Amino acid sequence: MIDRYKRARVKFSIESRETDIDLLYDTLPIQPIVVPINLIKSLAFFRSELAYQLYKRQHPTGLSTTPIDSLFLSTFFQALAQPDLIYTLRRLFRVRKKRVLSSSSSLQQQREEFIKTYELFIYPLLHYRQLPPYDFHDTAALNERRKLINDMVKRQLPSKKTAPQDILSILLDPNLTDKWTPFTTDEISFTLQKYIHEFTPDIVA
Repeated sequence: MIDRYKRARVKFSIESRETDIDLLYDTLPIQPIVVPINLIKSLAFFRSELAYQLYKRQHPTGLSTTPIDSLFLSTFFQALAQPDLIYTLRRLFRVRKKRVLSSSSSLQQQREEFIKTYELFIYPLLHYRQLPPYDFHDTAALNERRKLINDMVKRQLPSKKTAPQDILSILLDPNLTDKWTPFTTDEISFTLQKYIHEFTPDIVA
């Protein structure tokens, strides 16, 4: 924040966290991270799914360079950089959780439903050509993005006037087939190598 004397001020706010996400804090990294409190659940699901996929792979040494096939893990950080997509994801997940899951559902069931919601609604939007790039300072682009996102979500949700459309039927719609960027195997393969800085050992003469 900048005060009237044009001096920078950092404002901190302390909020009480929801009781249903207390257990999720155990899956967050030990080192400090700065994120909005409403993203904690999403990040916890990401780390939980990554840990599950790494644990599921059978390897004699426990290490493997084989990429993980996961739409969610490979593209989640692209969506994380676009707040309107993350807001849409969290809103849809809350609705679907009330409809599909019970109050006593396990963390694994919640994670699976969260990932399913992401793959059905958010992943296709990342490849929607008509969706303008996210720019916080461009109000017109943000409004256009909101309109397109809401329109695409409404196609998949049931309403009194129209029946819900399956995401596959939307992708194959003749009127929309040219609106999607091509899908490649890189978008469904997650590897930790691109998140690890290259290490060059010192050469000892």
